[in-house]
Amino acid sequence: MDTNKIQLPHLDDFLLDLQTNNRSEETIYNYERDLKVFENFLNEINVNFDKINKKTILNYKAYLVSRDRKTPIKNSGNKKLASVSMNRMLSVLRSYLKFLTKLDYPLPVPPNAIELVKTEKRLIKVGEFEEIKKLIEAPEQLEKNKVIALRNRAILETLFSTGLRISELTNIKISDIDKNGRIFVKGKGKKERFVYLTPRAQKQIKKYLEGEEMGAVLKEADLVISRAGANTLTELAVLGKPCLLIPLPGLYQDEQTKNAEMLKATGIAEVLPQNKLTPNNLLDLIKKMLKNISFYQKNA
Repeated sequence: MDTNKIQLPHLDDFLLDLQTNNRSEETIYNYERDLKVFENFLNEINVNFDKINKKTILNYKAYLVSRDRKTPIKNSGNKKLASVSMNRMLSVLRSYLKFLTKLDYPLPVPPNAIELVKTEKRLIKVGEFEEIKKLIEAPEQLEKNKVIALRNRAILETLFSTGLRISELTNIKISDIDKNGRIFVKGKGKKERFVYLTPRAQKQIKKYLEGEEMGAVLKEADLVISRAGANTLTELAVLGKPCLLIPLPGLYQDEQTKNAEMLKATGIAEVLPQNKLTPNNLLDLIKKMLKNISFYQKNA
């Protein structure tokens, strides 16, 4: 660790507080990522956290707008941030300052010094019915693998019939869907609600499930690229699938990294840390594993 690098004080305590308040893994990761951008900014201007003031916050807003800002993986931002994205990052910073206040830690500026920016009003464009229908049915026209085509078609039918978020859809279990096509969803902010499948979507899901289960989809794969949650790794281990694991960082006690290293020790997996994840690194490791796929299959 670079001892000269400026760091945000009590950041680990803040992330732990998020976890104890039942925030999702993705939320905790996103909060840490956004605060690392502010930390990078302080390092670029060489100002310690305890020396920031309202002018610093103003300069930070200008930094977010610029294309020269640094992301947590040290790459320059390649496009101007939208006002919605800026407000998310400013809100995270404000939440961090509120946490410091709650624990009576010294604070260089009050949380209310973080003012959000004005957002643009956008007119939502909706495709014509025939265009949407064509999009939903596209997997069965374009995908050669029948199993994957059925799966992707079922995903699109579900998304368009329920309005679910992608993160919500990926967490749905078969047991969450009742016989009438009603789905119990625990969404953003742990809010609970019901959504309903159209008859068309129900038919497509049934077609997929009765045709091939997820195990058959994984069976078609030579190599699986995945995060390292305990449930996912258990399924991959049972199936004996070679896998490239990218643990989700920022979790309490770094649990996904520990999970990934345990599976790697069996000889069927490799681990690529998030902070080393680049297109070239990912592609090189995929090629390496595929070239030696028989080694991983032998250890399964």
